[in-house]
Amino acid sequence: MNNNKSLNCRLCEEKANLVFSKKILNKFIVNYYKCSNCESLQTEKPYWLDEAYSKSNLCDDDLGAAYRALRNHEKVFILSKLLKVNKGLDWGSGDGLLCRLLRDYELNFFSSDKYSLPKYSSKFLISDYNNIDLIVSFEVFEHMSEPNNEIDFLFKTGPNSVFISTLFYNNNEKNWHYLHPDSGMHVFFYSKKSIKMIAKKYNYDVWFFDNQYALFYKKNYISNLKLKILNFFFNKYATKLIRMYLTILPARGIEKDKKQIS
Repeated sequence: MNNNKSLNCRLCEEKANLVFSKKILNKFIVNYYKCSNCESLQTEKPYWLDEAYSKSNLCDDDLGAAYRALRNHEKVFILSKLLKVNKGLDWGSGDGLLCRLLRDYELNFFSSDKYSLPKYSSKFLISDYNNIDLIVSFEVFEHMSEPNNEIDFLFKTGPNSVFISTLFYNNNEKNWHYLHPDSGMHVFFYSKKSIKMIAKKYNYDVWFFDNQYALFYKKNYISNLKLKILNFFFNKYATKLIRMYLTILPARGIEKDKKQIS
């Protein structure tokens, strides 16, 4: 633990003030700071990450990872169809399950993860960041130790849209479950204000769904009508329609990929 009462925000570089301390990995006492400008919460510089990721890229107590992949698959499927996505990337893809599910239904997605080999999509790792229509990044942003640099790289690839999930910080206290202190992997927590600042910095618009999803998109890339359609289909009841549709839709992408890699 450092003794600093403030530090420079790792997202917007303005002053962040100490709000509480918490034990990480059951051994390190770590300070948490709230930014006075973007209103995000962050740990002190996370020196423990090598240890946190030494066994796995997945939190041991994260029992919902597979379920999230299925539910995010539904959302990305309808989003990709609505926006006519030709090339997509799952950035921070973990084991690559989401990418594989998307490719099963003939969506041209690729994987990338700096902490894990995406074994489900190991034949479809990103090699060309040009002409990406959609980047999805689910439960990744909170893992970024240097979000300013990592987000800068992401947006400078020039995607038409970026769809993320992360629980948004709203003055939550030190017992907030999303801090995941036992894993030590969650180190930055974004307010909705900070998400809007990111969109403005890279000249994107942003649309929020629930307290967990944000869709960045280039100016005039998505019409108001399409946003209304997304609002309907991203409703937890309407997504069941997509789920039912996918259960009867043939997964033709499997055979298509078999031919490609052979």
